[in-house]
Amino acid sequence: MGISWDPWGHGKTVVRAGGGLTYEIPHLSLFLGQNGVENASTAGLNVIPTAPSTGIPGANGTIAASAVNLTGDLLNWSVAGPVFQPAINCDPATGGTPCDILGVSRSLRTPYVITWNLNVQQQLTPTTSLQAGYVANRGVKLYGVRDINQVNFANDDGSEQLGRPFTANCPVAQGGLGLGGPCFPFLEFVNFLDNGYTSIYHGLQATVTQRAWKGLNFVAGYTWAHSIDDVSLNRAQQPQDSTRPGLERANSDSDLRHRFTLALTYEVPSRKGYGHLLEGWQVNSILTIQGGLPWNLIDGNINGSDSSGTGEFADRWNITSSPANFKPSTTGIPFVDPSFFTVDTNSGHVIGGTNAASNTCFSIAGSQEAKDQLASLGCYVAGSSVLTPPAFGTFGNIGRNPFRGPRLDNLDFSVVKTTNLNERVSVQLRGEFFNILNHPHFANPNTQGLVDPSDPTSFGFIFNTPDVAAANPVIGTGGPRNIQLGLKFRF
Repeated sequence: MGISWDPWGHGKTVVRAGGGLTYEIPHLSLFLGQNGVENASTAGLNVIPTAPSTGIPGANGTIAASAVNLTGDLLNWSVAGPVFQPAINCDPATGGTPCDILGVSRSLRTPYVITWNLNVQQQLTPTTSLQAGYVANRGVKLYGVRDINQVNFANDDGSEQLGRPFTANCPVAQGGLGLGGPCFPFLEFVNFLDNGYTSIYHGLQATVTQRAWKGLNFVAGYTWAHSIDDVSLNRAQQPQDSTRPGLERANSDSDLRHRFTLALTYEVPSRKGYGHLLEGWQVNSILTIQGGLPWNLIDGNINGSDSSGTGEFADRWNITSSPANFKPSTTGIPFVDPSFFTVDTNSGHVIGGTNAASNTCFSIAGSQEAKDQLASLGCYVAGSSVLTPPAFGTFGNIGRNPFRGPRLDNLDFSVVKTTNLNERVSVQLRGEFFNILNHPHFANPNTQGLVDPSDPTSFGFIFNTPDVAAANPVIGTGGPRNIQLGLKFRF
């Protein structure tokens, strides 16, 4: 729904307001696998087993082949056998391991987005106008996944499985702690899909439009905005702590605070003669200046860290001072190696550092358990900011998407010469220069290794231009300077 109003009645000022309600159409893949989460293994189940299966055809288990969700490496590619394994062994007592499962809330609802806007457009001259507007939207009942069987470190015996609620609830005779409640000792990660997530966006948008003034046309736009959410994608990374998913509320993956664009076209004044050589010239340019996008930190257990002891591989570290000091680069983020920390040979505890950076980490780490982590995982120091691993059995204090990637400054330019051959046919010669200044552009760290602080050989490294990182190596989408020549006949 939208309305417009001319408050003065002279057609030079227009006030517009609008709003809308849009429902998401869920796709089937939401409910058919374990894609997008870090904890699940290569196989997951879409039904809850009520007894173990030993992997023997016809065994007394409830996990049928049709209920097993397998990836390509678990398929049987032999033409002489069945496509799938007959069953998966979820019983540790018979040599198997507990199985992962995807659960869906019985009260699942369709997510929706509410949008609203208010803007004012003012004519400044007969050919120039200014428009300023407030634009917002709110996502409600968004899909997200959390592990409702996450390890409770206080109940765990080091195996991780005993600390899981659906095991700890079981009677002692079944390997549990007798806590009561749902008992499913054959389950490990229970990734639960529900509607517990929201998003919000507020933006100021300003546009100046110039139309046909002495051959000049341009549109200049500036956006100042902020986007916040709990999860930026359906079935995205599960929370660091699934018992407190609200702590994931932070800058959205797409939170672009500042963006300026200028699209300009200039018709060069023509002169007759010289075989049309001085006629039909046009120059065009598009200037884009924008800030960096957020990127997340996820300790994915590349080096066996698992600081929280949950096995979720979604841990984050502790930070002191501003995350803005940690900037991705082609050389990564300054790392303090574990070898720079002194370990007492009698107690096995870290008792100090051997240089200024390691001593800074040691003094900031906090508890002795956190200090001991330094000898295994090291730390990062950038200016006054320090990034240290949390004590084992705890979660880091840094929020989701704490860092900002590189900004983007890009200028595209083109020259066009149009020659009329007759009243119906013309030929156009185009010279197009993408990123004409050849300014280097880099995408955010966007793979598991590049955002994992437990792997200093790749954490915070940027290797790709935006086009390659997006698997879209098309001219004009963030790559190096490209020059393109074209010839077009119009009739």
